[in-house]
Amino acid sequence: MRLIFDIEGDNYLQDVTVIHCIVAQDYESGKIFKFRPDEIKKGLKFLKDADELIGHNILDYDIRAIKKLYPKWTTDAKLTDTLLMAKIAYPDIKDIDFRRYSKIIKTPRQLRTSLETQKLANIGKQSLEAWGLRLGLHKGSFGKEVGFEKFSEDMLEYCVRDVEVNTKLYHKLLTKNIDEKILETEHEAQQVCLEQTNTGFGFDYDKAIKLEKQLQEKQHELQEIIKSKLGGPFIKGKEVKVPKRTIRYKDVSRGNVMAGCPYTKLEIKDFNPTSRVHLSTRLIERLGWKPKVFGDDGYPTMSEEILIKEDKPIFKTIAKLFTIQKRLGMLSEGRNAWLKLVDMDSLVIHGRVNTLGAATSRATHSKPNLAQIPSVRSPYGKECRELFIPHKRGWKLFGTDASGLELRMLAHYMTRWDNGEYGKIILEGDIHTANQEAAELPTRNDAKTFIYAFLYGAGNGKIGSIVGGNSKDGGRLKEKFYKAIPAIKQLREAVEGASERGYIKGLDGRKIPVRSTHSALNFLLQGAGAIVCKRWMVEIHRIIKERNLTEHVKQMAWVHDEVQLAFNPKEVTGEELGEISKIAMNKVKDFYDVKIQLDTDWDVGNSYADTH
Repeated sequence: MRLIFDIEGDNYLQDVTVIHCIVAQDYESGKIFKFRPDEIKKGLKFLKDADELIGHNILDYDIRAIKKLYPKWTTDAKLTDTLLMAKIAYPDIKDIDFRRYSKIIKTPRQLRTSLETQKLANIGKQSLEAWGLRLGLHKGSFGKEVGFEKFSEDMLEYCVRDVEVNTKLYHKLLTKNIDEKILETEHEAQQVCLEQTNTGFGFDYDKAIKLEKQLQEKQHELQEIIKSKLGGPFIKGKEVKVPKRTIRYKDVSRGNVMAGCPYTKLEIKDFNPTSRVHLSTRLIERLGWKPKVFGDDGYPTMSEEILIKEDKPIFKTIAKLFTIQKRLGMLSEGRNAWLKLVDMDSLVIHGRVNTLGAATSRATHSKPNLAQIPSVRSPYGKECRELFIPHKRGWKLFGTDASGLELRMLAHYMTRWDNGEYGKIILEGDIHTANQEAAELPTRNDAKTFIYAFLYGAGNGKIGSIVGGNSKDGGRLKEKFYKAIPAIKQLREAVEGASERGYIKGLDGRKIPVRSTHSALNFLLQGAGAIVCKRWMVEIHRIIKERNLTEHVKQMAWVHDEVQLAFNPKEVTGEELGEISKIAMNKVKDFYDVKIQLDTDWDVGNSYADTH
């Protein structure tokens, strides 16, 4: 029996204490089954015995809530999450919504109905409420009007409506004929990442407090240096006025005004060394700075990349201050700062992962974004990464990443035209030297910068700047490159041609929406890398389970092309995990019939600074 079901609890997962009701619908017969508070165990038995359980966000909420409140509950049923299905089938739902609701958008706000307003509020969302609005089966607003603390018949009917919307959505998704391999990979990847969130990444709280103090002291020091060079009040005159009569104030600090004598009030502001407006103004006025890049607000763009290129030391001091501010934002001052989100009971950070967060099927990260931890090569990057450690004392950290994945994916797609020649250079030669010679670039480092800028869709101007030139130079570099390696040009033309229909096909056949032809190759390669790494992570955990290592190995993070695992060195070695990583990647190569050998690297250490 295939059951589409929903539960209503009294709170979000972390605070849920009771399941009020369960509603399930037999997809084949359409019969609806309702289970009230005194029938919950009966309802759970009904779900347990199903062949397949289908629901919206059931992996992240319903199933986990059931297991939290009824730890002994298990099921052999296949789990199908329509939220994942919807994200796979409609990665461009936001663009679709804008087209679908274009008439409503053009309607003046005061003339829109409440339903139309709701539709616009749900643009781009994949929630059941958003889908109910799209499918003409609005699920209602019970939870917004009445809380979920106590059961009511209205709550039960709300749950029924959810199931009805979900059934209609599921039927629509089945018409999209999503490949079973895609569904399998995405469902397993989601389960791995939910377990990762539940476990959390270990966090060295004491070391974090020390780092915060160090950064705050350095911030104060840099601010004082900047004040000494650029400080002093800003004095700005306001509108000139000519009073018609004399006014004498009792408060002598206000200053009297005389009839017929013009005057203007002065606005005095203290210099703020963290204000980019104040800084750019003083750099222009006092040092004759001539900025070349401006923001939409008309003020000069002040980024670390721009400032460090200037000769005068004060620019580099400001760049250092900006870096310190960013680090403090991540560590303690930002809304999702690590010190604000660390679980003080277990000293872990439960970062969340949206496994289908980007249009390319790449994952996105939030609360906090652990994909943005500074690299060890950047200022204070090592100190930041040292904060992230195994979640258990005595355990070690194992980090593994896919070797040269982007260029290997490029070689995979080029095989159609070059019979594997580019891939052979990657595996047996020096690909960056080969690219250097092909584009006739001065250095190997220039070649590395060039190839990634090229793959990310950089324009001729950006390409030309690599050798200190302009857009014409960039165009010439690309033409030399195409001439030396014609398969790249053929691939690019093929992908850009395919993208004119609005999407390209990913490595596993899924649709990847593309908004512009110049980004098509980048989307193809990023999508391929995301699909490979997702499946690689799934295969790693399959092998870990096969070897009965699940209790001794826990995932701390999955970031693009890397996986971080905490492990008990008394039960498993880094060498064994390294072997598992390579076996898993070989399985991925075969699974997707990748035309070039894939490989992985790995490291073991005590913190994230040691493993990536």
